[in-house]
Amino acid sequence: MNTDCHPSKPVLHVQTLGDLQILANGESLPMLPSRKSRALLGYLLLGGEVQRRERLCELLWDSPRDPRGALRWSLSKLRTLLEQGGADCLSGDRERVVLDLSALQVDLHRIRAQVGDPDATPDALAASWTACQRPLLQDCELPEAREFSAWLERERTQVQRLRTRLARRLALLSDHDTDERQRWADAWLADTPYDAAAAVTVVNSRVAAGRMAEAQALRAQLAQQFEEAGLPAPEWRPEPPAAAAAAPATAASPAPPAQSQQVRFVRANDGVRLAWASVGTPAGPPLVKAANWLSHLELDWEAPIWSPLFHALADRRQLIRYDERGCGLSDWDVPEISFESFVTDLETVVDAAGLERFPLLGISQGASVSIEYAARHPERVSHLILFGGYPAGWRHLASPAEVREREAIMVL
Repeated sequence: MNTDCHPSKPVLHVQTLGDLQILANGESLPMLPSRKSRALLGYLLLGGEVQRRERLCELLWDSPRDPRGALRWSLSKLRTLLEQGGADCLSGDRERVVLDLSALQVDLHRIRAQVGDPDATPDALAASWTACQRPLLQDCELPEAREFSAWLERERTQVQRLRTRLARRLALLSDHDTDERQRWADAWLADTPYDAAAAVTVVNSRVAAGRMAEAQALRAQLAQQFEEAGLPAPEWRPEPPAAAAAAPATAASPAPPAQSQQVRFVRANDGVRLAWASVGTPAGPPLVKAANWLSHLELDWEAPIWSPLFHALADRRQLIRYDERGCGLSDWDVPEISFESFVTDLETVVDAAGLERFPLLGISQGASVSIEYAARHPERVSHLILFGGYPAGWRHLASPAEVREREAIMVL
């Protein structure tokens, strides 16, 4: 397998938000006329650098008419296009296809890194939010390819959540003028109409601008909206708009800045790309959470089930989490999913984080992985915290029919 393309900096810039475009020196290269070839490129850009040919055929050419031949044809067109822009970065062998992303700067990858970057400027964040308004891979839709369409829909949902995170961060910036704070608070609430923090920020943005009547009306409207949905009313802060109206007009105290996590990637011993994140107090003591099925670093951080726990754990600590191979931001198509690979993946992540000794948290499936890691490396585990573990998983305890049902759900 030829993987010799390792340029010092990206050769090509790739736009995945909106129509798929490749730019060399600021000039757009002629895009492939074949929609399936464009879809293939989009999947290679976002689905992981290494893909099995069999998986790509199932995804895009699930028909009895020589799918491997169709894949070879599309790959030859992609290789020609990339080489035309000066990036010799598409390679492979009889079983796998490899796209070396070090030669490419992909807009979505840049935005994902930017949203957690404390040094990102408001203008850069706003430009990224605008970019996330465009449909991901807009000219790559394949209604007849069900698996690809399902994957694309999941990716677009992640872009929407990314856009929400950008709006939230912009809404909570303390150096924005009142009009900008209002604009971004409204954008945040539009994406998450039942987010209590967004509702509070929208009301406070009117208070900060001295628009008390509008703030009072919005508060009543949002309280009714939450009540009708069966949700607890937001905890309005810093003070009710009516009380603020009686006091001297001052800018509302901004809500405390949201914790932001830094997502990074590391290669396991078998080449699988693992996504891991660090969030919380950088100088605080570390806490490592072993992965469990299913997980997603970005979605779990916002999810109602996991978010309160993770935010609390990161309050005074440096919380280290990672996505298990096969789910989340880690590679989905992997050569092995086994207990041994789960343990070695944990070893890989803690080494990448540079941790020598740390407490280890294992929840559900992660409990057994944590126990095995502690048995192998007792000198590195200061405390072992286990919750909801089990001695045998569902494959061993479920009936054959239940096993088939769960495996079908995993495929979906």
